[in-house]
Amino acid sequence: MLETVTLQQLEAVVRQLQSVKNVERDDDSVTFRYRDKDGDEVASLISLINEERATAMLLIPIPESHILSAMIVSNLYNTRKDVHGTFAYAANFGEDKFFIILESHINTRGGVSETNIRQQLRTFLDQINSFESVMIEGIKELGPDSSFLKGSGTSSLWEAVGAFAGGFWNGYQGTRG
Repeated sequence: MLETVTLQQLEAVVRQLQSVKNVERDDDSVTFRYRDKDGDEVASLISLINEERATAMLLIPIPESHILSAMIVSNLYNTRKDVHGTFAYAANFGEDKFFIILESHINTRGGVSETNIRQQLRTFLDQINSFESVMIEGIKELGPDSSFLKGSGTSSLWEAVGAFAGGFWNGYQGTRG
């Protein structure tokens, strides 16, 4: 049992995962690449937030013209029952960098084992493919923000959200078995 977790220990755990490569540690995070189902190498990172929590993150850049679409789809993604300890959101860094983010927290309060950290990272990696599919398809379906903001006030936004959410909900219901 590890009483506290260091960045060096997180790096060692990440290196043990067979599905990752290009593991590098800097002063505040461990970055790595994961090969998704399409064969793309997806950059991810894990960092220590404080002595009680580490955070694994995947950031996918999006154009500024799709930030509202990304917010809508990420909130709908979070309602799925199969997100397994992850959550999604849209964010900007600076004035011109916009991302959709998949995040997973690893609680280290009271001690944690390397096996537990490794399992939580595997769960995070397992979610990347479904996250990418939902986000990319949803953002494409909604289109650029301007496509639903042209109408009269916010009514066209809510119409677009309602139409998309209805289709999303029907697809979601089909996955519940």
